[in-house]
Amino acid sequence: MGEKKSTVLTTQQVLDLIFRDPAAAYKLTEFETLGKPVHEIISIFPKTAATGRDAGKTKYYLKSFVPFASGTEEIQVYAEDGKSAPEEIVRQLWVYKLLKHYDYKADEIALEVGVQFGVGIAEKAADIVVYVNNTKETPKVIVECKKPKRKDGIEQLKSYMNAKGAPVSKVALLQDKTFEMYRLLSSKSGLIQDLLIDNKTYEITIRDRNGHEMRKSALSAGEKEVFAVSLLWGLAQTSQLKLPIIIDTPLSRLDSTHRDNIINNYFPNAADQVVILSTDMEIDKNYFKQLEPHLSGAAHLLFDQRQELTTLQEGYFWEK
Repeated sequence: MGEKKSTVLTTQQVLDLIFRDPAAAYKLTEFETLGKPVHEIISIFPKTAATGRDAGKTKYYLKSFVPFASGTEEIQVYAEDGKSAPEEIVRQLWVYKLLKHYDYKADEIALEVGVQFGVGIAEKAADIVVYVNNTKETPKVIVECKKPKRKDGIEQLKSYMNAKGAPVSKVALLQDKTFEMYRLLSSKSGLIQDLLIDNKTYEITIRDRNGHEMRKSALSAGEKEVFAVSLLWGLAQTSQLKLPIIIDTPLSRLDSTHRDNIINNYFPNAADQVVILSTDMEIDKNYFKQLEPHLSGAAHLLFDQRQELTTLQEGYFWEK
């Protein structure tokens, strides 16, 4: 009896086997506008193992448009036992799109690379990173390839917003953190649907729940102050620098609702070290009691009219 010979599959046949598999269940419609069919963009080729436990088995590979961070240039996408890697094909098609449609350069792109956060590296490598230039130090675009409806990649992408020096992602994080605090502090947060920061001009746009732009000049003095406090929070969270914050007369223009929100949500979380310069009409006895668990100390300024001298005294106003 003769040996059974394997049939060598074409690129199109391998694609059909992978993307008609119920386990993949999705098509490559995202790439229908690339100007040519997918099977003409990528080339899948077979390799038959000569030794080892896989001896005689045929596996199919494709050549990457840019090398992986590990130096690998070929990646397995299909095996005769049915195991496939559709995400690798999607990754390569995105690389092609970045190169041909968005005109990024191959030496500015890295695959399966760790993204730097300050002095550390992200636990999970990013699928595709496009850098500002070929030094590959500052990320500009980060792409994660996930199946539709999978949500685990969303938090992963959000974490990349802390990437060292990434300007666009930093603006997105600033936007997210500012709006996060604004919703906690503002008594009118239910009227606002979104807050957008332009990554080039840094102009801030507020949209109401109907999607219409709201004029910032139309906000009350109290709302403007809440907005400014929220922006300070966003900047502190985005920079990730542990800097002290000094807040002067923070509650003077605010109504009781906004005062309560800032006392409960902002002051205890504003920074590792917060100095509040308040009058006794702002941080009164009730608010002081609420803040007391978070305080390391309190003092007041005492002016001596006879000596025309101001001194710092231990204890808050009524603790003289």
